[in-house]
Amino acid sequence: MTSAAASTYQGILRRLQAFVAPATAPSTLPAHPAAAPTSPTAMDSFVRTYGFPMPVQGSFMPGNFGPEVGALQTHLAALGYLAGAPDQNYANGTIEAVKYFQMDYGLSPNGLFDMATYQTMMAVFAGQLSWRRAKPAAPIAPQPQQAVTVGPSNPLGMEWVSAAKPVQPTPTEQPKPVAKPVAKPVATPAPKPEPKPSALDAAIEALKKLTPAQLTQFGATDKKRFFEIMRPAAEESERLHGVPAAVTMAQAALETGWGKYLLPGYNVFGIKGKGPAGTASKQTWEHYDGKDVTITANFAKYHNYYEAVSEHGKLFHNGYYTKAINAYKSNPDPLLFARNITGIYATDPRYGDKLISIMQQNNLV
Repeated sequence: MTSAAASTYQGILRRLQAFVAPATAPSTLPAHPAAAPTSPTAMDSFVRTYGFPMPVQGSFMPGNFGPEVGALQTHLAALGYLAGAPDQNYANGTIEAVKYFQMDYGLSPNGLFDMATYQTMMAVFAGQLSWRRAKPAAPIAPQPQQAVTVGPSNPLGMEWVSAAKPVQPTPTEQPKPVAKPVAKPVATPAPKPEPKPSALDAAIEALKKLTPAQLTQFGATDKKRFFEIMRPAAEESERLHGVPAAVTMAQAALETGWGKYLLPGYNVFGIKGKGPAGTASKQTWEHYDGKDVTITANFAKYHNYYEAVSEHGKLFHNGYYTKAINAYKSNPDPLLFARNITGIYATDPRYGDKLISIMQQNNLV
């Protein structure tokens, strides 16, 4: 072991020796040793067994690759933030998992696995901090697909009771004749006229039929029309999900560059993950540690722009935007809402300022 590596491990050991071993260690990681070793050889074994060395620059960043990243991925999987076998590549899903871990434990969600995040994670494994997510019941190695039962045999929860047997009359009783009802002629009702679609229904249908080429044209030549065609669905999302319509429309303009940079699958909000129509991989940039970094990420796909707006409203109820939603209920200010989602919806520290500028310049507020 080199002197630099020994120094690094000594620093890790000083932090880990302050922890108390948990009563039950996670099934995917070995238990904390009762006492930390002191010799360089033993220290090297200790770090490989429980913990991992930090890189020389002080944090894991996009583009880092190696067994240390694989060890971090194993720890994230044990905490419930990552699935699948470690690929030793610090990108995409690993960055998102680190951001969610940081948000759950009150750290800045910048996606960089720095020393503060490392110490917090070790405190969780040592039992000094509570587990914020459920521990996985099985190892993180990929498991074969199992058949899934769609639902119980009695989905309505009804209790089936056998019908009672009819009571037979006694010999002295005579059954009374029952008069047969006389069928009355039933008049055939006149067919009701088909209801005319409302203005809202017509606007939503227009948004469902809108093509990416049309949206791009509106953004380039008619910004007022760009917002008008998005407005009915955005206002519906505000009624159903509490997300300001002005913020929804401003995000559509900002995330697509006014329709100039459209993602596949009608994704106008840059939402990552899987959508109703699947996923699409594409290069994008994120802001980490004061720098713009290009990564490849999976983005959600939708069947039309109306579905994209509806799913966008649901996103704000995943637990990370509670402050913004509750603040808007008591003070319906779209500008304050834009500031409250900065640093959570996007890593750009000026994200809220950009949304506010769009809203004010285009009379959305």
